[in-house]
Amino acid sequence: MKKVVASILSVLTVASCFAGVACTPTTGADDPNALVIEYYKAGYGSEWITNLAAEHKKRTGQEVVLLPRSGQAGLDAMATSLRSGTAETDLFFVSSPSFSDVYRGTVSANGKTYDSWFADLTDVYTGEIEGEGVTVGDKMFDYFEEYFKMGADGKYYDNKYYFFPYVTGAIGFVVNVDKWNSVVGANVEYPRTTNELLELCADVKDEVAPFIYSLGDEYWTAILPLFINQYEGNARMDKFYQGYGPDQESRYDTNMVAYTGFKRALEFFDELLDDANGYMHKDSKSMSFMNMQGAFLGGNALFNVNGDWLEREMITNYPNANIEMMKTPILSSIVEKCSFNSDANKETILRNIIDYVDGKTTTAPSGCTPTDIEIIREARSVEYVTGTGSTSFVPSYSNQIDNAKKFLKMMASDEGMLIFRNGTNGCEMPFNYTDANKAVNANASVFRKSVNEVLGASTARFVNQKDKIFSIGGLNVMLFSNKYGRFVNAFTSGGVTAEQYYNEEVAKVNSMLDGAKQQANIR
Repeated sequence: MKKVVASILSVLTVASCFAGVACTPTTGADDPNALVIEYYKAGYGSEWITNLAAEHKKRTGQEVVLLPRSGQAGLDAMATSLRSGTAETDLFFVSSPSFSDVYRGTVSANGKTYDSWFADLTDVYTGEIEGEGVTVGDKMFDYFEEYFKMGADGKYYDNKYYFFPYVTGAIGFVVNVDKWNSVVGANVEYPRTTNELLELCADVKDEVAPFIYSLGDEYWTAILPLFINQYEGNARMDKFYQGYGPDQESRYDTNMVAYTGFKRALEFFDELLDDANGYMHKDSKSMSFMNMQGAFLGGNALFNVNGDWLEREMITNYPNANIEMMKTPILSSIVEKCSFNSDANKETILRNIIDYVDGKTTTAPSGCTPTDIEIIREARSVEYVTGTGSTSFVPSYSNQIDNAKKFLKMMASDEGMLIFRNGTNGCEMPFNYTDANKAVNANASVFRKSVNEVLGASTARFVNQKDKIFSIGGLNVMLFSNKYGRFVNAFTSGGVTAEQYYNEEVAKVNSMLDGAKQQANIR
């Protein structure tokens, strides 16, 4: 899913494309009453949507026309299609939700006025799934359900829903297990901290590249927020995503970006990515994304930052790839927040605490307090998902709204979830199974089991672009990535320190702040 990162970096990937010239796509539908679906074809492929369409026809008798779209041009085409106001498409599967359009309110299409471009899906969320005795909202992961609820910061104060997520989308550090076993050792645990990871990189770099990536579609930017979140903690990051500064009281002012965690995360990446350290595969800057993935699966590096779609995307050429997703190492600088921050053995104490919260040891380590343990426990539990950037919606002017809603409710049923799982090599939708027996995937690959294990032991987090300062004001939700790959380019050359980069970006964001507030009508 090459555009997952783009959907995180762009405050509104879809909305930014909506200035296109109106057009009505040719659907090829013989039946004028068919359900027409446009979908973004990426790492999860097409089998899942094809099989779901077949299930919809089986249940309702309605024909379904599928229109695949690929790349940024495909996203642009879908945005233009929606805004034409005359599109035949009844259901879109895209990337980022367009919260700004919901905030802006009424639109006109075909001589009628609608609350927004998007049909109200509240009755999908609150509707009971046939035969299961629960609603879609009951089954949806809580953090997804809350994210898509339009609340008090927007025009709508009645908790309406306009977007429907359809994949969880774990992202993290993937390990080539065969290469790990041959170079590091089968009985050696994966790194627990960033310092331990950097030590490993230095030890193995003469034998194998520790990491490989593709500069043209780098995922470092996608994983950056996880390290910031580790350092700052969940509650503080939630406040940041609402425009609050580190004092947790001032909002939408220059303190908004003064979180130490941003700087510490950038310092880690400065050391990891610097060409002078030799921790990256020498061809990372020149390889295409697909060639890079092939090189990783072929054993040319130990690690690759990637998503749970990797196996599905590459399974044809690498059916026997032996890979796992590991828990993300904790930012070693988190010890600054702990009582043992001045201890000469602080890194050792940190690793001992991680072993304890992971359940590998049963006695609380010495040299720390219960508060220290809870700080590390929360940091260790955090992993990031990208599924909030994979959403579907129904045009408000569609003449098939009811049938489109039936399709979405069917997706959230246990049967629909199984169809999605089987069509994506084990990837899951952001719902709990009503039947616990179906939640167990006996055919899951080693990679998929590792993903499930990481997520199952974690509090899933995501980049939250919902606040008006980001979605309407145009500020980048992660601040440091207004240009794709910007901090990666800065650090690989070694010409800019993390401190310099941080200060430049803070100044840049602050220079944009007044304009963003004015654009978002924030006073």
